[in-house]
Amino acid sequence: MAYICMDLGVVPGFCADAFSDRLLKAIRRYGGSLRRLYDVRARREKSFAQQHDRRPETWHWDWRDLRIPAVRHALGLLIGEAPPSPMPAR
Repeated sequence: MAYICMDLGVVPGFCADAFSDRLLKAIRRYGGSLRRLYDVRARREKSFAQQHDRRPETWHWDWRDLRIPAVRHALGLLIGEAPPSPMPAR
């Protein structure tokens, strides 16, 4: 599970609190390493920062801004969050 999260870029800051808690518990329960997950995240963050510094015009969003409104703006909603109900038909 930790490898899947790393591959998909799933970090707690992108997740709804309850989903993040369940995900981290599942990773620990099945022998995944939270330390490895965060080490990989830190390494990738450094790589992204270097790439951003080289070509800032190609980035539409500051991925380091993990405030909930910024994440919702970029992703539409938090991972694990129910999408808003569609408007009822008239």
